[in-house]
Amino acid sequence: MASRRTIDARGVGLALSGLLLAACGATPTAATHAHHPKAGASATSGRVTHFSAPPPTVIHSGRQYTATVKTSLGTFAIHLFAKRDPQAVNNFVFLADHKFFNTERIFRVLKSFVFQTGDPENTGMGGPGYEVPAELPIPVPYAPGVVAYAHTASSTDYGSQFFVCTGSSSSQLNSTPTYTEIGQVTSGMSVVKKIAAVPVKVNPITQEDSMPVSPVTVDSVTIQSQPLSGS
Repeated sequence: MASRRTIDARGVGLALSGLLLAACGATPTAATHAHHPKAGASATSGRVTHFSAPPPTVIHSGRQYTATVKTSLGTFAIHLFAKRDPQAVNNFVFLADHKFFNTERIFRVLKSFVFQTGDPENTGMGGPGYEVPAELPIPVPYAPGVVAYAHTASSTDYGSQFFVCTGSSSSQLNSTPTYTEIGQVTSGMSVVKKIAAVPVKVNPITQEDSMPVSPVTVDSVTIQSQPLSGS
């Protein structure tokens, strides 16, 4: 039975659920990856939403990576922690290369805390078909703009669901720093704030007041890379 990915939100008086993370792609590697999408992957759009095993290595130690996230409310950029959390970034890049995040909804929004996406089912229960071991300790404290993977209550491993810290309440996650970080928003924080401010309603699955009244979607996640300085 699938488990919902959770974020400990006791500090804001909420019971948050359902977080997984996704991967981005610097140099597309679809032609050489060793993973075989299961039935249901879209051959026409090129989007793959299920894999039989964790990804191979697709990033390079001598390069730095940025993810550009285009949403229905605007675009923001994430500096990826490739040096400090290489497995987390590799996973994100791999998923982005396979258009995993394209058309997914930002299905949970808590204005002063986080918003969450990266689930092909848009329920908090879905993922890519595998899990990756956590990379801890975290490189930076949780704060507005930090991007991290969600995990279940019973494990710190992650898949594809991720969240973006949006407000001051996110710092309360530092009391239990078990969410592997992917990166930090470096531009487009006004878009992050815009997403965090959308009207929400009660989610019929979780009974949490966090589902956007009007759908907010991730249109695409694209990866850029460049050599590290001095490399």
